[in-house]
Amino acid sequence: MKRNSSIEVARCPYVYGPEEDSELLLQAVQDVTGLRVLEMGCGTGFVALHCADAGASVVATDLDPLAVRCTSANAQRNGMKVEVRESDLFTAVPDAFDLIIFNPPYLEGEVKGQEDLSWAGGAGGLDILTRFLQEAPVHLLPGGRILIVVSSDMEPHRLQELLLPFQQCECTRTVLFFETLRVLQLNL
Repeated sequence: MKRNSSIEVARCPYVYGPEEDSELLLQAVQDVTGLRVLEMGCGTGFVALHCADAGASVVATDLDPLAVRCTSANAQRNGMKVEVRESDLFTAVPDAFDLIIFNPPYLEGEVKGQEDLSWAGGAGGLDILTRFLQEAPVHLLPGGRILIVVSSDMEPHRLQELLLPFQQCECTRTVLFFETLRVLQLNL
């Protein structure tokens, strides 16, 4: 999906804004018209708003209450209907979806404060993604799929083990000066 320049996404203090990985993830999103879409870890709501604009029924979640408020404000600013929930992964998400989109915190590090929520992925950058991949399958409708961002900074052998239960294909990638980011589509 191409970025729609008419969608206004305001940045909010301490909330992860649209960066290279967000743009890359948006590029991997295909036709979502009429689909039930979940954006996990929505930050400012950048991807969720684009999905809503393209005709999807969208739920956006984030662990960070600041991000929840930011996404809600951005949806209101653009006159879009996006259901926004505060949730630690799927704790407040009993629903099932055609598409689940997640740009997880993927850098190695522990959360020590508010500013770490958007980047600290735990040991090998994979702790949060591990939990997500264990829980996500029960939240997919038949034929549903997952789009995730992965980084070359993640521990590669452990990442491959996590992805074994899924059929996977690479949608897109970009090389930054210190890492390679890829968006993978996962199917059961």
